[in-house]
Amino acid sequence: MLLGVLPAVVLGAAPLFAAAPAQAFNCATVPVGQANPSSEVEPLQPVWCLGSMAAEPTTRQLDRWGGWQDAFQTNVQNGHLDNGDMGYRVFDGLSNGDAIKARHFVNNNHWMLDMSHDNGGAALSPNQAFHFENGKLVIEGDVAAGIPGYFSPEGDIVWPEIDWSTSPTPTAKVADGLYLYGHFGGQWAAGCRLNGGRNLICAMEADQALSTTTNDKPPCFSAPAARVFELSGFQACGTTHTGFATDFGASKAAWRQCQTNQMDMYCRDRFRLEWSRDGFVAYVNGIEYARDTGWPGYAQIPASIVSGQTPVHVYFGEWGDFSDTNVYRFHWGRIAVNPHDASGALLAPSAAPSYCPGQPQSTCAMSMQSSGTAAAPASAMPAMPSAAPAHSQAPAHSMPGAGAAHVETHVFVAAALNGGQQPMFWIVLGVMLAGGAAVGAVMWLWFGGPRRANGGG
Repeated sequence: MLLGVLPAVVLGAAPLFAAAPAQAFNCATVPVGQANPSSEVEPLQPVWCLGSMAAEPTTRQLDRWGGWQDAFQTNVQNGHLDNGDMGYRVFDGLSNGDAIKARHFVNNNHWMLDMSHDNGGAALSPNQAFHFENGKLVIEGDVAAGIPGYFSPEGDIVWPEIDWSTSPTPTAKVADGLYLYGHFGGQWAAGCRLNGGRNLICAMEADQALSTTTNDKPPCFSAPAARVFELSGFQACGTTHTGFATDFGASKAAWRQCQTNQMDMYCRDRFRLEWSRDGFVAYVNGIEYARDTGWPGYAQIPASIVSGQTPVHVYFGEWGDFSDTNVYRFHWGRIAVNPHDASGALLAPSAAPSYCPGQPQSTCAMSMQSSGTAAAPASAMPAMPSAAPAHSQAPAHSMPGAGAAHVETHVFVAAALNGGQQPMFWIVLGVMLAGGAAVGAVMWLWFGGPRRANGGG
């Protein structure tokens, strides 16, 4: 009887290990954005529930021209990324008047953020000021923006942002509470929201209220109090405007989307934003995705900033503009600001390590992936091969700064290790062990265990 019951117990418990959406904000919640089960060993609960975490080594690389690159190849699992760690300023729990719980961490050689969703977000910023170089600022970030749980048919729920500001921190004065780049009131700020539906929305805020605006209408869609412009598929400011969204001509092949409950590597893309005095260009995986150039004089970035006289600070953030009871997880990888090659030239646009055109979902097999530049001393110059040219797709194996390989864990092993984090795992395991012990006892009694113990035949 026990032999018949045991398989039923195991099969009945199987659905408990299947993927389930996060239902409430507690330590039993699997964050939205986390595959479950996962082919990588990842925490299946909010990171703040894990207790103490490991210290991570500093992996960012600086070059003599003021550039910054970091592929987060730490080889240390479940490490904290708190303010001051690894050369970064961390701003957890930024809000638009409500309480946001957030924490940054590093796992599987990439950095991540878990946050609750209640009108706000968080940000990470290199602890260094940067300057426009020859009239241009280049910011790159690898992030899984196309995760289904980040958006719905009704609109965007949460999103990553890549921003810059003349302020070294978010300020108490909020220019626009709906977005991270609106939280630098009294300072110049600009940035882009990377919405999961593959649409890019970018804007710039002035350091003071504008005397006149177009009230969110053409040209430039300026708006009170300080928004100089907003750019999207249908919002233009300059004389040249292309892309910004797939339904406005941007490349569907460039910006990937993960499937439901799929690991982040299938959509962790490389976003490159290039800002200049009178224009903006964006690339996704080395392919031009958006362009708006030829801005009128009143909409241009101030000359003091573009000349390099006024430094700027760069922010890699996450945001949501309303509330629910979920926890959301964001997966980031390599980040760079004004990255240079060995000659001092700015690196050309390039693709994320997991991006392989021609493969299913344009994603490389795990054995083909590299996570970027390997860890090196802070002052080391990275040795970089030639990157893919602009306006073209990167070759399937062209991964800039190939270093330590992406750590692959067999799906079965990962599922077993991940299962160990769930309370129900131990309940089911206990039932199985108890059942096994009971079966062993019955068999021992059935086949004459006591008689054999007393020398009987």
